[in-house]
Amino acid sequence: MQRFLVDRAALATDTVTVEGPQARQIALVLRMRAGDEVTLCDGEGAEAVCRLASVTHQRVTMQVLSRNANAAEAALRIHLYPALVRAPRLELVLQKATELGVAAITPVLCRRSVARPAAGEVPSRWRSIVREAVEQSGRGRLPELAAVVDFPTACGEATRADLALCCSEHGGEALRDLMAPPVPRTLAVITGPEGGLEEEEVAEARRHGLHAVTLGPRILRAETAAIAVCAAAYCLAGEWG
Repeated sequence: MQRFLVDRAALATDTVTVEGPQARQIALVLRMRAGDEVTLCDGEGAEAVCRLASVTHQRVTMQVLSRNANAAEAALRIHLYPALVRAPRLELVLQKATELGVAAITPVLCRRSVARPAAGEVPSRWRSIVREAVEQSGRGRLPELAAVVDFPTACGEATRADLALCCSEHGGEALRDLMAPPVPRTLAVITGPEGGLEEEEVAEARRHGLHAVTLGPRILRAETAAIAVCAAAYCLAGEWG
């Protein structure tokens, strides 16, 4: 069943109307017709199964058939701090981390970061990528997406989690040991850019109280490391059975 994110207010009544790009997608791209069913979610955990009542490329109206709370969200709340890398690679991280279930994403400007951020802004393309990943993966909540921060700021924010980590090529603890029971409820993890975090950055993270972790003997690309550490954490937390 196709899923669409809508404003919370849209689900407050039993008749829902969507317009603009979503209406065009339903009518022209998906070629859906009256009588077809879709799931709407508000990005905050609530969702509703709806039946299309009328469909045009400008406006689609539908009737709510049932309401329920989304059951696809992870119990482990991960705040991912991926290093700022070139656009295609960062966009892959945003998409895949969202699919995996992360609760928040804050890109980090590291010493070896080549890409430069737009000061204080979250690009609309980033928001679109995250939104589409939520719809595709069946999640019920939109991850919090923040503007780029510098490395010291990321370290300071990360310490708010029950467990805070940074991925290091210079050696570190095993993730499985840090994730041993009792499993933390919140996890913050910083990953490095192309070339990895510098030793001075790892030392600074440790001074903030973060644990340096190794992801094994092989050198992973920046985008691979960010995705892999989230997947491994969810597995160790028992999210995957």
